[in-house]
Amino acid sequence: METINIYRSIKKDLVIMLICLLFIAFMPLMITNSHASSVKGIIRIIAGWAGLALFGLGFVSFLVLILRQVFFHKPFYVITDDAVKCLQPLRAFEIKFSDVESFTVSSVEEVAFIGIVYKDEIARQKYDASSKIKRFCRRFNVRSVGALDALNASDLSVTPEEFCNLLNDRLKK
Repeated sequence: METINIYRSIKKDLVIMLICLLFIAFMPLMITNSHASSVKGIIRIIAGWAGLALFGLGFVSFLVLILRQVFFHKPFYVITDDAVKCLQPLRAFEIKFSDVESFTVSSVEEVAFIGIVYKDEIARQKYDASSKIKRFCRRFNVRSVGALDALNASDLSVTPEEFCNLLNDRLKK
């Protein structure tokens, strides 16, 4: 079968970048219009610098995602015959279809996820091999998404349902 590439939605990423840019533009106003002589002024200055760093980092990270996609044609997810590969900029990983029982769509707040329901033996191995923090995260995933692990399905070029159907179709073959 053919390899299927799933990309992030550039339009949605550009909107998020624009929002970050607006906050970046207003943070210096928050910093310069505060008086360091009062506690409230110091808190505003700290919040202004923290906001500048946070939204600046957000702007840069979405810029990297867009540049990777436009210039290098790097997909976010690659579905092959035997696995789905997530090619995130800082952490790439692969989920083999032989380890998976099914994929499910769920959402937390307004963020869509694809829950990965592992076979019992694999799920037990993954949970036992995890650190305490990772175990906490996996328990949270089970409560919120209904599966040990999940793939982010928001802001993609396909709907979460289409993405889940593609994965389940490959799983059946």
